[in-house]
Amino acid sequence: MTRLAALIGIGVLLWSCAGSAPGGNGSDARPTAANRGKALEHFRAGALHDFVNRYDAALLEYHRALRYDSTNARILTAIGRDFFRTEQYPDAIRYLRRAHRYAPQDRTVLHYLAESHLKLNRIREVSRRVAHEGAARRRQGSRRRQGSSTMARGRSKVGSAQRAPPTRAAPHARRSPTR
Repeated sequence: MTRLAALIGIGVLLWSCAGSAPGGNGSDARPTAANRGKALEHFRAGALHDFVNRYDAALLEYHRALRYDSTNARILTAIGRDFFRTEQYPDAIRYLRRAHRYAPQDRTVLHYLAESHLKLNRIREVSRRVAHEGAARRRQGSRRRQGSSTMARGRSKVGSAQRAPPTRAAPHARRSPTR
């Protein structure tokens, strides 16, 4: 029975998303402020449905939000998370990959993406993705360390002779103004 309800929900979802986006041709163009407001309204409505575990209704609202803002990683993540919760792992992976494109460091996206692959027994994909993300973090961390050490070396060389040693305040200057 739940499988039938899920299939009907997906059918309605696909039918409602068959039209083009109101803001244009459905490309990844940056949304206008008005469209962002409409997307936020639908996103909030979807979040309310999520709160009461009505995932099919939430997916409908999130897809409506996606019509107005197709580059919003939070919307894409919410869709992927709800597909994960309804055990539709291939769909979850598809939306989570899109979310990962716009928010590559988002740990929630990475978590649900890895869990979806694990549910489908795609261990190699999970290990490849984890290794890729770990290497990217290490590269980013080494760049930061190199930049900070370069900055420190530059500061220590420049003006080291002109710097005066730090002075201490006289003991009488530390007293409070009231005697």
